[in-house]
Amino acid sequence: MRVSLLPASFAAGAAVASLLLGCSGTASDTATFRCSPSKPSLHRGAPPSPGSPASFNYGNNLLRAELPPHGHLIAGTLPDGGSMATIEHDGSITTKLGWWRGLQGRLVISGHRLDKNAAPLKADLPSLNSYGATGFIPSGLTFPTTGCWRVSGKLGRAQLSFVLSVTKARP
Repeated sequence: MRVSLLPASFAAGAAVASLLLGCSGTASDTATFRCSPSKPSLHRGAPPSPGSPASFNYGNNLLRAELPPHGHLIAGTLPDGGSMATIEHDGSITTKLGWWRGLQGRLVISGHRLDKNAAPLKADLPSLNSYGATGFIPSGLTFPTTGCWRVSGKLGRAQLSFVLSVTKARP
C-alpha cells in the first residue's frame, strides 16, 4: 500500500522513489517503462456503510480514496454500457473520485504523468462548507492525457499517493 505520513523534508533516493511511485523505467524511456497501478483493498465481510472509512478501498485511518478496480481507469462507454470516466472534446479525461478525511482541513490533490511528459492533473473540490470538515468529499479529476499517473492527496500531516493507469475504452 502506498501510503505515507512523512515529513515534508523527507527525501528518497531514486530506487525508493521508484518503489513508492509504483513504476519502473523513466519518463524519457517509454519503451522500458511499466506502469504498476495501485491495487485497491477488497472490501471483506458485510458491505461497509456508505460514507464510512471502510467504504473507501485505499488509504489509512487519516485519508482514504475509492480507486477503480485494479487501479485501471477506463474512459468512455464500457461493454456493459456504464462508464468510469468521460472523454472530453479536447481529449482530456474527467472522472469523479471520492475521498474520506479523518482530519480537519483542506484536502489538496495533485498529480503528474509518470511515463511521459504531460500537463499536470487538474483537481476540483467543493468548499468545506458543502461537506463538512471531515468525512466524505468528492473530487473531480481531469487527466490531460491517457497514461500512467501518480495522484497525491494531502491533508494536514496525512498524505496519500497512488498510481492509476488511465486508458480509453476500445470502440
